[in-house]
Amino acid sequence: MNKIAFIAVVIFSLNITGNELLCATHSENCFFHVKIEGTEIPVLVRGNIRSDKLILYINGGPGLTSIDVARADMYNWSAGLEENFAMAYYDQRGCGNAQGNFDESTLTISQYIKDLDAIITVLNAKYKNADIYLMGHSFGGFIGINYLTQVATYNNRLQCFLFLKIEHYQQLCLGFQPRMFVPELQN
Repeated sequence: MNKIAFIAVVIFSLNITGNELLCATHSENCFFHVKIEGTEIPVLVRGNIRSDKLILYINGGPGLTSIDVARADMYNWSAGLEENFAMAYYDQRGCGNAQGNFDESTLTISQYIKDLDAIITVLNAKYKNADIYLMGHSFGGFIGINYLTQVATYNNRLQCFLFLKIEHYQQLCLGFQPRMFVPELQN
């Protein structure tokens, strides 16, 4: 009975966000959109999917695009992080490759949190065995911290939160057993 309930929840979650998946199972590169409240948010997953550790990068800004950061490999993560972990990049509502008809009044922290929650829901459904870690840079760190303080169900879906600054990073594990899996992040 638990399997049936789990499958029903996954199907329900996928129907709510209206996802368009363009990737093969366990593909090293996967691109899809998460549809939520009038916006199609693009998500790019690449790197070591088989590690079952997925880092969801929340870009700074507001207004920056993390998919372009990934494609340009601005931080050289393809030669470091992506060899050991899967990385998920997304463009925030109103930025970069995000599409749809949305009102500018929806560009709020509350909406960014809802968007992030929808993306995490999809990642949990698609990569069932993966531990998901949030990594926020600057404004992305602000979104991540707000997500952790406002979404009650995050504890069952995330492993840890990393906050990046320009010169260094800090690890913030709230309610989790601390685990350091990235020895050093380079700019």
